[in-house]
Amino acid sequence: MNSENSGRAPQLADKFVLRLPDGMRAQIAARAKENNRSMNAEIVFRLALSLEPGHMGSTNDAQAAAIAEKLAAPTNRQTLESVVETLLKLGGH
Repeated sequence: MNSENSGRAPQLADKFVLRLPDGMRAQIAARAKENNRSMNAEIVFRLALSLEPGHMGSTNDAQAAAIAEKLAAPTNRQTLESVVETLLKLGGH
């Protein structure tokens, strides 16, 4: 992670107050525990990933709309539903 704050002590790093939707704090805490990270480290890690070029988090609105339109097509919708179903089974949900 190349940031202008990377060499600064944690006490001197930028701070930002954030309101989380209901349940998200617990989800972050669970993922942080699974990954042996603090909640802060988990949040920073995930934000950094989402800002990487080519990551879905970096997709602009026009790209996202085009993807959504393609996925909504009847042939793609069945494929998407099948993929989602498989992923949910693999994820244990």
